[in-house]
Amino acid sequence: MEIDGLQVNPIKHRRVSVTFCNVSLTYTHPGWDDLINIKVWLPLSGWNQRLQGIGGDDFAGTRGDSATAMAVAEGYAAVSSDLGHNAFAPSAREWALDDESGHVNVARLLDFSSVALSEMAILAKDIVQQFYGEVPKRSYWNGCSGGGRQGMVLAQSYWFNFAMRLLNIYPSPCVMNAIAAEVIKACDDRDGVIDGIITEPDLCDFNALLLVGKHVDCGDGVDVEITLDVVILAQKMWQGMRDQYGVPLWHGFSRGSLWHGTECSSSEAVHNHSCNPTLYRVVIDWLSLFLAQNPDLDLYQLKLTYPEFEGLFRLSVAGYRSIISADSPDLHEFKKRGGKIIHWHGLNDEKIAPGGSKAYYAAVTERDPAVMDFYRYFEAPGVGHCGSGPGPAPSAMMAALTTWVEMGMAPDSLPAVSEDGSLSRIVCPYPLVVTYLGGDPDKPEE
Repeated sequence: MEIDGLQVNPIKHRRVSVTFCNVSLTYTHPGWDDLINIKVWLPLSGWNQRLQGIGGDDFAGTRGDSATAMAVAEGYAAVSSDLGHNAFAPSAREWALDDESGHVNVARLLDFSSVALSEMAILAKDIVQQFYGEVPKRSYWNGCSGGGRQGMVLAQSYWFNFAMRLLNIYPSPCVMNAIAAEVIKACDDRDGVIDGIITEPDLCDFNALLLVGKHVDCGDGVDVEITLDVVILAQKMWQGMRDQYGVPLWHGFSRGSLWHGTECSSSEAVHNHSCNPTLYRVVIDWLSLFLAQNPDLDLYQLKLTYPEFEGLFRLSVAGYRSIISADSPDLHEFKKRGGKIIHWHGLNDEKIAPGGSKAYYAAVTERDPAVMDFYRYFEAPGVGHCGSGPGPAPSAMMAALTTWVEMGMAPDSLPAVSEDGSLSRIVCPYPLVVTYLGGDPDKPEE
């Protein structure tokens, strides 16, 4: 087959041709009423004696055949799974609830969250052995977003295999982007380079209250004033969710990141901060299907007090943490068997707060101070979800991981390239931070 290229963090690959054997397997768990499909693509020549698992996104089992083909083009045997539902569907609407009872379909959730992941690795290795006459010497996982969670589940448990509603205000993207631009302007030069990127957002102490009363040109003759309510909203997004007593429950988004969650149908809505809310599809599915267990629930009409909102958060943690979370810091068995992890997070991620990754790495470090012997975490300033945004995102990660696993050479840095190709730099393993030495800031060596 031929593929026209795939945008992968964020290098665009050339058009390639690959020749492979496709082994497809369908199976079920007795009594679970499920059906799982996996595909193992086996290069007919040039196999590098490695297996690569292809992760999904949101609730999807895999990113698609293009990602699988790219792995095959690089010599890997590649495996993907639908995890018991439509492989490419980002929503859980078709499978989350049992058709008869209307309650959460626990079997399907277990398939998606962990069970089918483990079985995918086991079955793929067996198929590889039957096809080539030998098991893969190394096994790798390649995933972003939901696929990153899948990889962490494999490392933690299957190492042997592998707030706007509360304020009732909806400012336009134009206004929220203007606030982000002011934050960047205030903190951009702290790393010695003015490039529209904040290297260490945690150290940016910009006071957004200074923006109250400032006017923003949103185009088409629409002049919008930044109000106190809008600034409070921005501050709440930065600080993260807290309970009614102010105790932090989860991490906030970075100062300077681009997020808004609204769409505006008229100039009047832009002017009055009364645009329509938009919800991330994972949020819609999680709240309506897994918590309320009501696929017809209209979240846009849902009226919650803050204590009720907090209650939903706690219900989610209590009911599902043991099933779907990937936050166990115990990687002892994974490390003992020579496993290696390269983990990176864009500091401008607008969907998954980067503080969660940092906190997890800190928890692993507390448990194992020699964490860098097998697990290195990289933060990418200015990079949004899965490689978007103006900042340079890490590239050549599979090559770095392979070199570490097979040659014992740990990555002291990763090359990084911006989405438009204009910036080429490096990112350092946390807690190290790239320092500008002088000269051309767009050259990694400087």
